[in-house]
Amino acid sequence: MSDALDVVQRFYTLLGSGDAAAALALLDADIEWTEAPNTPYYAGTMRGVDAVVAGLFQPLGRDFADFATTPHDFVSEGDRVVSFGTYAGTARQSGRKMSAPFVHVWTVVDGRLKRFQQYTDSAAWNSVFARG
Repeated sequence: MSDALDVVQRFYTLLGSGDAAAALALLDADIEWTEAPNTPYYAGTMRGVDAVVAGLFQPLGRDFADFATTPHDFVSEGDRVVSFGTYAGTARQSGRKMSAPFVHVWTVVDGRLKRFQQYTDSAAWNSVFARG
């Protein structure tokens, strides 16, 4: 297993166990984090841990009762890791359940998560927030 793959897998494991603080500690201080366009948390590229917490992790906790990010497969080459998985959760406001596939492209530098790019089904995300 590559060092980069180990770091990425550790991030998901820590998130899944509820240890968000330890997961966030794996992020480089200057991380570049980009959510998929047309999704609720897209705001261009967020830079820095504080921006990722404020722009993504806090809103997720506010908007979903039981959000989970579950990777199923990984491909790695050098400092790049691609993970394939599924998001799931129930939106607090609408009570609707969401399930969406994802692809995450990570860059790991010196044992830290330096870049993140998300690809996902924006329609699945937006449907749980739609009125009606």
